[in-house]
Amino acid sequence: WLELPDALLIAAGAVLVVWGAALAYLAQRPAIAPAAVWTVIALNAAWVADSLLLLAVDGFSPSVAGQVGIAFQAVGVVGFAALQYLGLRRYS
Repeated sequence: WLELPDALLIAAGAVLVVWGAALAYLAQRPAIAPAAVWTVIALNAAWVADSLLLLAVDGFSPSVAGQVGIAFQAVGVVGFAALQYLGLRRYS
């Protein structure tokens, strides 16, 4: 119902499983290096940029639900990146 290619959804899911494991590992550290946080922020920014590119490029046409889903998760990732940046500023 999203009209997104199966390969894209499977690849995104696999990336997100690895990403979640990496973030869980970082979260368990007693202290996190600022460079690690900047890396997380940069990768979140790349995810958002890729999401927006996916919406802008006419490589395929997701349904309205697919477009809304892509935009919604991009906004959520921007929110996480902003919170990570604020946390970095507060504890640096």
